[in-house]
Amino acid sequence: GNGDVGAALDYLQRSTVGPALGDRFMALEGKGAATFEARLWLPVKQLEDRRIDVTARLANAQVGQRGQPQKVTALNGPLQVLDRAVVSPGLQGRFLGGPVSIAMAAETDATAGTTATVLTANGRALVGPLKEFLGAPEIVRLNGGAAWRMRARFVPPPARRPDAAQLASRSSPATSMTQLYVIDSDLQGLGIALPEPAQKPAPATRPLHVEVELGGGPDLTIRGSLGELRTVARLKRSNGAWSFDRAGIRGDGVAASIPGHEGVRIEGDVDRFVLDDWLALRGNRAAAGPGARRLSDYLKAANVRIGTFGLFGYAWSDVRGLLQATPAGWQIDVAGPSATGKLLVPYDLAGTAPMTLEMERLVLASQGGGAGGPSTTDPRQVPPIQARINDFELGGRKLGSVRAQIDRAPRGLDFTDV
Repeated sequence: GNGDVGAALDYLQRSTVGPALGDRFMALEGKGAATFEARLWLPVKQLEDRRIDVTARLANAQVGQRGQPQKVTALNGPLQVLDRAVVSPGLQGRFLGGPVSIAMAAETDATAGTTATVLTANGRALVGPLKEFLGAPEIVRLNGGAAWRMRARFVPPPARRPDAAQLASRSSPATSMTQLYVIDSDLQGLGIALPEPAQKPAPATRPLHVEVELGGGPDLTIRGSLGELRTVARLKRSNGAWSFDRAGIRGDGVAASIPGHEGVRIEGDVDRFVLDDWLALRGNRAAAGPGARRLSDYLKAANVRIGTFGLFGYAWSDVRGLLQATPAGWQIDVAGPSATGKLLVPYDLAGTAPMTLEMERLVLASQGGGAGGPSTTDPRQVPPIQARINDFELGGRKLGSVRAQIDRAPRGLDFTDV
């Protein structure tokens, strides 16, 4: 027969075939022309032993998941449903703004009595569609595009006869399909305009490896690596949509772990970290629109050793830092040869809340060219500062105990009490 891809998917999802192919198949929608050929063997008294062979040839079709704006378009080629697996020698189309080729094969596990569908895809993604697909926040600044490859494995649950309610609601049987996605890219052509150690120029290569496993539970875990960065993130599902819950990040090549709290926790050793650059990502809710999220909505804790730490044009070497998000701002405990004490950094540096320093020792030395040059921070964007330092050194001069109140002024900063 000849017909529409969307109508064919609707038919299969309402039959006994759809639920057996799992959640992802049941969430597919599409449109476009196709030809179909079906061979069915349906033993009425033992329907779980059915054999199904449906071949579709797609012509400029569109297929995607319900609720996901990014679809595979201009899709051409053959697609075959064999019992509980979907196979194809090769489909060609467009996805995430670039070309994509897709192949599917069936793998039978005689011991487990299951037949998995293995999908391999190669394509190129552009930043705009990619950020929309991932739901990436505005503070993640990307440019360009990159080639990618993916291998996915879909293992259906043991064969069960769906009941009438499942067919009517287009839901899978009680046990969901296990899905494993492995994504790799060298990211050549994709620029990451984030501060160190996450930044990457577009021409450079940096290996990206991501693994995503879904087993039908309420949570989704993603593990990934980008050069020496390691991360593990957990997403929660609510009302049919995924939302970010928590993530652990390490910058030293050691495997990250999921934190015991919501938000992001950073651990490990970092060669260089300039806090000014990261605070610049704090964002502006009003400018970004309702619902926009800032850095403070994500970063909740850190425990790192930093080779060179920079702030407001000054640098400190060999710093151990503990960061904790509090209602008033980020509380940072630092320990090192030139800085020991506590800081409280407000989430909004342009606001009226002061940054407070309670330091046992503080040595101020300009970053200089060797550490990245002077700060580009506008002093009018620096928050008011309340400082109490027991052992203060500035430019090689030992000044002893110092207390200071520094307020923001139209032309910069005023030292109102020193």
